[in-house]
Amino acid sequence: MGQPPFSKPEFGAGHVQSSVGFGRHRIHSGEMTGEDWTRLAREVPGTAAAPLAIRTPVSLTMAELPEQARTLVAERKIQLLAVDGIQDMQEARETQRPPEERSKTSREAWRR
Repeated sequence: MGQPPFSKPEFGAGHVQSSVGFGRHRIHSGEMTGEDWTRLAREVPGTAAAPLAIRTPVSLTMAELPEQARTLVAERKIQLLAVDGIQDMQEARETQRPPEERSKTSREAWRR
């Protein structure tokens, strides 16, 4: 396994940021409004309680991705799956798929 590009706390902070609709700079600069604080307070408990697994297999292929996703869902009851670096994954036969095909494969992985 390779080194993850981010830690669990960093991933959690990024997820909260995207869910509430404003960046970390608003928190650090003191520019948050009352509504921002309310949205943040609503989002943090759910994110903090959510199961999170970060896996960074160096040789994961597009063909193995759906099985990995099913395993995570079955074992850990995961309801949200985020895949970073899907563009870097290789097909089983080591040729690169066009971006549209990679998108289709990733969408199909979560439907199964």
